[in-house]
Amino acid sequence: MTFSGEILAFIILALAAILGGVLLLNLTKVVHMVVALVLSFLSIAGIFILLSAEFVAVVQVLIYSGAITIIMLFGIMLTKHNDSEASTKKTVGNTGCCCLP
Repeated sequence: MTFSGEILAFIILALAAILGGVLLLNLTKVVHMVVALVLSFLSIAGIFILLSAEFVAVVQVLIYSGAITIIMLFGIMLTKHNDSEASTKKTVGNTGCCCLP
């Protein structure tokens, strides 16, 4: 097996997709999670290009990296949330459920 540029590009794109997935699970801020999701989507689109599926790669970039990510960002930014109040409410609710018989 020869080591070509195509194999190197696949390894880099695969590692970027895995890194984006790991960051998506480990980051705490939602906007940073969306950026990690975009990294995963773009690397998967790059893998599609390596497989000579350009149409699928373009659809991946337009639909997932573009539209769905923008909708998620609008949903995040248009909803009102306070992290300190949410953590307090969760502990009170969990404690109340534990006290029920």
